Amino acid sequence: MTKVKNNKKLILFDFDGVIVDTFDMIYPYNAKVDIKISREEYKDKFMGNIHESVKKMMSPKEYQTRQKKWMEMYSKDVLRKGVVPGMSQAIKNLAKRYTMVMISSTINSPIHAYLELHKLHHFFDTVYGADVHINKGKKIEMIFKKYNTTSNDCIFITDTVGDVLEASSKKIKSIVVTWGFHEKERFTKTPPLAFVDNTKQLVKEIDKHFK
Repeated sequence: MTKVKNNKKLILFDFDGVIVDTFDMIYPYNAKVDIKISREEYKDKFMGNIHESVKKMMSPKEYQTRQKKWMEMYSKDVLRKGVVPGMSQAIKNLAKRYTMVMISSTINSPIHAYLELHKLHHFFDTVYGADVHINKGKKIEMIFKKYNTTSNDCIFITDTVGDVLEASSKKIKSIVVTWGFHEKERFTKTPPLAFVDNTKQLVKEIDKHFK
């Protein structure tokens, strides 16, 4: 992987639950791929790595078959979802002074399509989806190498406990948005750097962190 000369701080953005609110869209997919699970049980799967959590529920072959069907539904439906209010402007604002990278548990193609549709693609330097690696810790290592940077020059914007844990394993601090998959109460044992209730607070906390 080619190293990039980077003098800016890095913002690592999660996609689902941060840029676009998808929980109510994707939860019904479980029933469509024959997975019986309640809303809260499904949220529990995001307390760790979602792919690893789901893989434990079935055989590798079943996982591949269901994952393919899942992503076919997702890739169509996500394009009908709007960007979280205020997020487009926040991204444009932050891109003026930071390098931004997408790091997601979703595969790359629908993320690229969504960002293109909403004219946000050019603000993100790279997308690290599930087809790059299912483990965000591993993807963070790739980012360190590519951008010749360290955890001190990065911040992760996310909405789940599992993501906070994976970022923390690489000594990266997280800012958690409260409009995502996990409620504040779930972060008792893994408190982030900050919680934000809107995109203006998000920009303020990022600037504060890198000041």
